[in-house]
Amino acid sequence: MNNVTIFRATVDDAARVLRDISYNTRAEFEVMGVDPAKHARRMMDVAPAYLSVCGEAPLTLFGFIDYGTYLSMWTIATPAFFSLGTGGVLATRRFFRGLKIDKPVLVVTTSPHPDVGRWLELLGFDFVGAEGERKEYRLVPVGRRQVASNPAVV
Repeated sequence: MNNVTIFRATVDDAARVLRDISYNTRAEFEVMGVDPAKHARRMMDVAPAYLSVCGEAPLTLFGFIDYGTYLSMWTIATPAFFSLGTGGVLATRRFFRGLKIDKPVLVVTTSPHPDVGRWLELLGFDFVGAEGERKEYRLVPVGRRQVASNPAVV
């Protein structure tokens, strides 16, 4: 069994993830034209970030940015995350259930990894749509699912 732990990230934790950023994550940031280190610093200045680890190996650095009516989730992953497969995703899903998320969460991804969509669905996200390499997913808090009947409306 995979021993995945998730906790509040520090700047040093972010540096650990950025030193070992995965090919898939780097490719996604290249498509967006964004430097992952600058992005992580900017996001961590705005809101808390979280680190997932398996043993001592960092898996992901992620966080949520509040845009008023919805949250936007960002993630930077290491090769260890992709090697772990669904184990890291299921641990993250358990972590999500403990958060008090009261508004929709959006994820926009251009990741080339073939399992990203399946993993987001395991987290509870619904596929909204795609345009070129850009794919959008939305997680609606359980108590609000009946209100959000149109996936294009946030």
